[in-house]
Order: sequence, then structure tokens, then C-alpha cells
Amino acid sequence: MLLNARDLEAEGVVDAGVCVIGAGAAGLALAAELDAAGEDVLLLESGDENAALARGENAGYPYFPLHRARLRGIGGTRAAWLPPGDPVWPTNGGLRSRPLDPSDFRIRDHAGRLMWPFDYETLAPYYTRAHALLGLPDRPYVAGDGEPRPPDIGGAIEPALFRFADPGRIDTLAASLIASQRARVVRGATVLELVPGPGGKRCGLVRVAAAGGGVFEVRAQRVVVATGGLEAARLLLLSVAGNPDGMGNEHGHLGRWFAEHTHVEAAHLMLAPGVTPETFAAMRRTQSPAGESIGAFRLPDSERDRLGLLNAAVGMAPRHTSRTTPAARMAAEFAWALRGHSLPLHSAARLWRMAQSPRDLARAARTLAPGAGDPRAMLLVLTSEQAPNPRSRVTLGHGRDALGQPVARLEWRMTSRDHASMRGTIAALGTALEAAGYGRVDSLVEQPWGFPRVYGCWHAMGTTRMSLDPRHGVVDADCRVHSMENVYVASSAVFPTGGASTVTLTIMALALRLADHLLGRPGG
Repeated sequence: MLLNARDLEAEGVVDAGVCVIGAGAAGLALAAELDAAGEDVLLLESGDENAALARGENAGYPYFPLHRARLRGIGGTRAAWLPPGDPVWPTNGGLRSRPLDPSDFRIRDHAGRLMWPFDYETLAPYYTRAHALLGLPDRPYVAGDGEPRPPDIGGAIEPALFRFADPGRIDTLAASLIASQRARVVRGATVLELVPGPGGKRCGLVRVAAAGGGVFEVRAQRVVVATGGLEAARLLLLSVAGNPDGMGNEHGHLGRWFAEHTHVEAAHLMLAPGVTPETFAAMRRTQSPAGESIGAFRLPDSERDRLGLLNAAVGMAPRHTSRTTPAARMAAEFAWALRGHSLPLHSAARLWRMAQSPRDLARAARTLAPGAGDPRAMLLVLTSEQAPNPRSRVTLGHGRDALGQPVARLEWRMTSRDHASMRGTIAALGTALEAAGYGRVDSLVEQPWGFPRVYGCWHAMGTTRMSLDPRHGVVDADCRVHSMENVYVASSAVFPTGGASTVTLTIMALALRLADHLLGRPGG
């Protein structure tokens, strides 16, 4: 059933079996599973009317305004996923999906410890269930049944496949909870803090602000924070009644290890005679009997290990050669910056460089007109994981929101290894493409005029990361906050590493695994 937070103010204290905070993909999947099993579920969602509460501060590498990268409301950021649209060469739209690679679960830290506290096989059955929730085929992510397969370019390069799920599946989960006679979905409910009970080992109360300004409390047997990678850290940092550094922050990891999937326009392939963009048709979104999917290139695990590179995937899109000049690329970065409200580094120097090349800009602008001729280049777009970095973090900012609480402050940091890995991945792919006769690769990540703009993907990870040992993270293998007996996190915030896959499928798999744990099911 759907309730409004104002309806609960008069009750003062509301009891629940499980209180789930946040109605994004994780919260909805978890709450629906618990409700189907007969649990007393209270799902709190801040809601669209509180969208301004998502505003925050950026203090590191240029990032999106935080209120654009995290949306409030039932469905969470699902509302901001790009629609398929009708581009000439579609590469996005909807929910792009791919599980983490088995090798992602075998990464070790500098001391030789496994970063993930379990292996791929542990999560595999939950990927199966997440596929079913999203209407995706549960089979290996290799091309089959008419799905696109990138051309074989030889060398140490292999194809990768992503499948698209219908975002409407997230809406279906929400509708099922709203239609339930048992589950309570509360809109306009902004959680202020988690308050420990006597002894400090259990959350005794959840303090909640209603949209009208009143406050009520929730008394739940178990509490799950499912508010996304930024807000999960902020909420625990705000919960200082039992620990002045924040709930679960006994060892200083809360808010640290923030990571994104770095997204960079990394190179141009200047096509050889006889090679056309259609040669790489598998690199655009394609409909097949199995659904919609898109191809990419990646380095095999053995080659990445040999070269010391991070996991990455490289997609492609056609470009006219006049749009491959430095001035044209910088103009494209500024065009994006105006839409995304986030200027690139060294903006003044880049604007000066553009001003020195008016003819290049004019030629590039002419290619935007319909019928401007056939593209003779391919843009290589690299999406990569980041190396774990404790200096990349979420803290509480100096500003305060409308409820008087400190806003989130993001310091997104990159390391020299991040940049070196981008260069190494493109170098390996470029060598293979040139050796196979597809053309000449001009690397943008090696240009003397500066590293191209690196974007994020709204994939906030790592801020409450998993660890077997409480000294090395915030939550355990079951997503329970180490120092609390009844507080859990369901979010990409728990990822110790990010891989090169999108996050929603793994978020939902982890949420289903958490549901089994809370229900005491075998395997959970």
C-alpha cells in the first residue's frame, strides 16, 4: 500500500519487521522479495518533493552536480536512464546489463587479501534471479541467437556483450509493492539518522522527517540502507549518536574508496580503404530474437594481468574526420559541459586552443547537418574501473540542506594507475586494429594537449565497501555493518571493486542475496 509520511506523523513511533530506506532498484528488489515471503516491510522513500535535498558539494575531479547524479523518488535513478531515442547509431538507452566478470572477484589488495569476500559462484544463482526480474535471458554473455558479435581483430583482444533490460521492470516491482496489502511504501519520508539502542550494537530507532516538516520514528527489527553509493555513506556519517565519526566508521573507511566507472572518448580509428562503419555494426544497439544487445571489445584476463591493467570495455561510434581534431574534441567537451553543468579541467586553456582553430570548428559544425557525407572514422569510447583509492571519498560538506543537515561532499580522485591503464588498454586495442588492417588509431589519451575529459557513469561505488575483516571495510559479506547487529547496506556502495560492467544487475543480485540472508534461506 502507498502512504504519505504526513499520515504517520501522528503515530509518533511506527513499528516494522524490516525498514528499507530508499526505493531504487536495490530497495525495490529487496522489499518485493521480503514482502512475497510474508515479512512486515516498511519502505521509506524521500520522494520527488524532496529532490533539492540531493544537492551537495564537489571538491575533487569535475563531477556531475550531485542532485543530477542521484535522484529521489520511487525507482531512484531509473527516471534518468537514457531512452533509446532514434539516433543513426544507437549505443545506449534503457538498462544496459552485464554481470561482473569472475576475475573481478579474484582481485587482491596491496597486502594480498581478496577484495571481495566471496567468489563469482556465490553470486551466480542471484544473477539468475536478477535476470528473471529484469526479463533478461540467463545465459553466458557471448553472442548467440542473432546477437551482434564484433569482428575478430586478432591479437590479445576479445569481444564483450551487454544486454538491455526494460526499465519498466523496475516500475513493475514498485507497482507490486504498492498493490500489496501488507507492505507499506511511504513517500515523502526523509531519514535523518539511525539511532543506536541500549548497548550501541543495534539500531533502536530510525528518525524520519515528513515532507511537511514533522518528525516520526521507526522501530524496526532490522534496517536496510538502500539509498545509493553517495547517500548511504552520508546517512551513516550523519548517524553519530553511537559514534561521533558515524555509524560503522570504527576504522575510518566510511565514505572512503569512492569509485566510478571512468568513461572517456579515448581514440579515433581512421578507417582504411574498403572499411566502413558497418564493419563494426555489432558495436551499436541491435535488436535480435534474444532481445536488444550491444558489443564491445575487452582485453582477456590473462593479458590484463600481464600488462597490469584494470578491467575495461571499449565501444565504438562513427565520426566524421573533421570532428577528430583537437579543437573539435574540445568543443564537444564544452557542449557536454553545458548540458551536464560540469566544466572540464583547464577550461581556459582549452577555450584558448579552440579559438586558435576556427576553421577546424567550422568544418566540424558542418558535419552536424543532415546529409553531411559518410563518416570515415570511428570513435573509441573506453569505460574502465578505477583502482581503489582511499583519498577518493564522500564526507559531510559545509553547506546544509533544507532540513538543517550537512550535505554530501564528494572528492572524486583518480590515480596515476587509472590514467596509465586507460592508455595501456587503448594502446593494446589500437595495435590489434592496425595489425588487422582496419586503419590507423590516433590515441587521444596520449595527446600533448592534455588528457581528454573523463566522465563518470553515475555508478557511485565503494563508500561502504565489503570486507571480511572489520578493520578493512564497513560491511561484511552479508552486507551487514560490521559493528551493528541489525543494520545492512543494499547498494553499489558495498562494491570493493567495480569491474567494467554496469552496476544495476549486480546491485539487484546482491539485494536478492541479502533478502535470503534476512529470511534465513539456505545459501543466504
